[in-house]
Amino acid sequence: MSTANLNRRDFIAASLAAGSGLYLGSSVASAARPGQKVRVAFVGIGGRGSGNVRDVHASGLAKFVAFCDLDPSLGAAKKVVQQHPDVPLYGDYRVMLDAVEDEIDAVVVTTPDHAHFPIAMEAIRRGKHVYCEKPLAHTFREIELLMAAAAAKGVVTQMGNQGHSGPNYMQAKAWSEAGVFDGIDRVVGHMNKSRRWFPWGVVSSYPSEPVKEGVDWDLWLMSRPEVPYSRKLHSANWRAWYDFGGGAFGDWGAHLLDTAHRFLELGFPERIKTVTLDDANDPADLIYPLSSTIRMEFPARGRRPAVALEWYDGLGNVPEDPKFGNKGPDAVGKVWKDRERIFKGGSHGSPLQAKYADGSRVDGLPDYGVYPHTHQTNFLRACLGLEEAHSPFSVGGPLCQMLILGQLAQRYGGEFRFDRGTERCVGANAALANAYLDGPPVRSGWEDYYRS
Repeated sequence: MSTANLNRRDFIAASLAAGSGLYLGSSVASAARPGQKVRVAFVGIGGRGSGNVRDVHASGLAKFVAFCDLDPSLGAAKKVVQQHPDVPLYGDYRVMLDAVEDEIDAVVVTTPDHAHFPIAMEAIRRGKHVYCEKPLAHTFREIELLMAAAAAKGVVTQMGNQGHSGPNYMQAKAWSEAGVFDGIDRVVGHMNKSRRWFPWGVVSSYPSEPVKEGVDWDLWLMSRPEVPYSRKLHSANWRAWYDFGGGAFGDWGAHLLDTAHRFLELGFPERIKTVTLDDANDPADLIYPLSSTIRMEFPARGRRPAVALEWYDGLGNVPEDPKFGNKGPDAVGKVWKDRERIFKGGSHGSPLQAKYADGSRVDGLPDYGVYPHTHQTNFLRACLGLEEAHSPFSVGGPLCQMLILGQLAQRYGGEFRFDRGTERCVGANAALANAYLDGPPVRSGWEDYYRS
């Protein structure tokens, strides 16, 4: 990271600290006492949230203090409530935090992408450790503000890309430290399964339906511009929409490109280019494309050469190089390549398999250990001061900012140049691109979260 970036982020962090009475503290919690548990509140307990509840509970390191969910009538959320009948349930995260602030140490956030930022920021401002599902936030600026606030407050953070505690994390760390990846000059990620919005046909506007009984739609929208309620947003279709989700790239990129971004020390690209784009279903600029191919170019970094990163999504839109050994139109995977070798793996924690270009096996690679706990347990142990979090906001944040640069190319097409020093787009279409990085206008009543 450049000196310019450090200075700018340090300034934001200092401003946040000065403006809200925060203190500069350690990024690791104090050492645990025997038998001590982390007192946890959850925001979002349906869908993926129910998985986080399950894994946090299985760790044996947590005491559940409160649940919050906007629609606890949904199946997964309803089951969580039934399994933990003694845990108080709230509908508004602010009401919950007001009620139990002094009783909790950490907050787990598992909500739609657009809601991550206000909830995580509120928890950080109250001095709580935060586990937040990926992608960390919905806009480039929101991520920057979260990273600065977490650094200023000194809380423990973890982004929920759970593969970052899996075998590929341990492998990539060991092999990177041994210099195995020093010559990597190409990275490919691809996700070619159908998405929920593929069957929708042409989308020319937000659909409108009566608001589901018991759902506070104004709260669901949070800081985003007001749009009508529909089942194509709530409960599980929000990922399709530019103003609320991250599409296939924001969803899967955090699982497929996380170790490449971290251990190849990619940082941000200098150039982002749309290679192919099928957005025929979206004349109104509302939903992510049916398929896309994005190329990002990263400069040389010390001993490491320049890297071309390619992303393929959509049915049948798989990388063309047969050496990658794709499984077909439903394949999900990642490939790293240098002049002699190909490292191929699947998603999440799947480790890489190494072969030479002729298909023969690469031998003599370093051994790597296996992390004995889940990603959620790693977070709780970090809260207790027992170890470092594997994917703190300072690591997960820049990864997701890189993904947002790819989403920029998906939305508008064409080519964009990015200044790694100022962290702003430059040249042609810079104004359009930077407005996208800043995010849509913030609704009245939510502006305070965005003040630095």
